[in-house]
Amino acid sequence: MATDGSRLYIDEQGANDRIVQISTSGGDLSPIVTPFANASAIDISSDYTHLLMANQVATEDEVPLWSLPLPSGAPRRLAEVIANHSSGTWSPDRQHLAFARGSDLYLANADGTEPHKLVAVSGSPWLLRFSPDGSRVRFSVFKAENSLWEVRTDGTGLRALFPGENGLHDTYGGHWSADGRYFFFISSGNSLRNVWAIREPSGWLRWRSPLPIQLTAGPLSFDFLIPSSDGKKLFVDAAQGRAELVIYDSKSHRFVPFLSGISAGELDYSRDGKWIAYVTYPDHTLGRSRADGTD
Repeated sequence: MATDGSRLYIDEQGANDRIVQISTSGGDLSPIVTPFANASAIDISSDYTHLLMANQVATEDEVPLWSLPLPSGAPRRLAEVIANHSSGTWSPDRQHLAFARGSDLYLANADGTEPHKLVAVSGSPWLLRFSPDGSRVRFSVFKAENSLWEVRTDGTGLRALFPGENGLHDTYGGHWSADGRYFFFISSGNSLRNVWAIREPSGWLRWRSPLPIQLTAGPLSFDFLIPSSDGKKLFVDAAQGRAELVIYDSKSHRFVPFLSGISAGELDYSRDGKWIAYVTYPDHTLGRSRADGTD
């Protein structure tokens, strides 16, 4: 997601991915016209005049980056930049572009020219964001699960934000508040993904290591977020998983509820066919019963 204060720009996935816009107060979706079959919004310039976007060809993990004028206009290719999916961001002063390719982070001019490597990491970086003062880049790294990292724009100071602390797992998708006082992110502390925040050290408290604070506790599972421009709201992508167990009745030639149609999936039988195991939704609990639903 991206926002210019009055509108949200959202990736809508389907047979063909597209970028849509909606008022921040709600309403109807309207598409952003692009010449691409699969378009996605990655970032918005700090003056809200351009969207940083990508077009994905087939199933390629690396994509070319484009600058799309707002409210309308023809997209312009950013030099020869090829980046990991969802891995580009413009600096607040609109002078630089940070992006990732493979396991490497790069810094280039805002138009994609003169790229140079900042640092190499172990894993696949994505979801990059500049700090409000432009001195650092924070990003997610996927390797078995996601983790949050940061590096200074001169390539020094690479560090993990939460190196095995506070029981946080699969942390990603971070955004600073507009005033730079807070950093919001997603983490899987249990079976659901929740929104967390951490206060950025400032003043005489810089010596302290701030503790992350959990802001949500289900029942929805959150995936992506972006703070509003006025710093008063968070826009979040949230879902609640549902499923229904059914079995095909060969006599009636239709699917009928199985185990009373409970909200579950990933079903498997034991080798002797007497027991079944399944995962319930939305709590992601592993269950077991006899094949007739008893025990």
